[in-house]
Amino acid sequence: MAGETLLIVADMSDTATQLGAEFNAAGFNVIVGTEIDPPPFCDAIIVDVSMIRAASPLGGLAAQRRMGCLSPAILFSPRLTEQMAVEIFPLGIKDFVPKPIDEQMRLQKVTAFVAVAVAER
Repeated sequence: MAGETLLIVADMSDTATQLGAEFNAAGFNVIVGTEIDPPPFCDAIIVDVSMIRAASPLGGLAAQRRMGCLSPAILFSPRLTEQMAVEIFPLGIKDFVPKPIDEQMRLQKVTAFVAVAVAER
């Protein structure tokens, strides 16, 4: 895989920047943001939650969905609360990965996720 485009949606700007750099170094094209209108083309959306709270990046993902972005999404979060589970299914989150996760394993998970997303297009 080389050159696929990822949209990074995170609740912490430092985390979004770090993930963007990490995936860019691995050969992905990276867009960091939440409410980009019109939504950019992307092969997959990476949703990263560091702190479980009401203002989560799920709101940013919901905004992308309202603007017509249909790319599959993968959620990285310390846990999956019942409320989050209720929210994520309509938002097109296809996979959940518990945190913490090391950089190498995160890259493996995202690479495999993107390969499936591209194959299913």
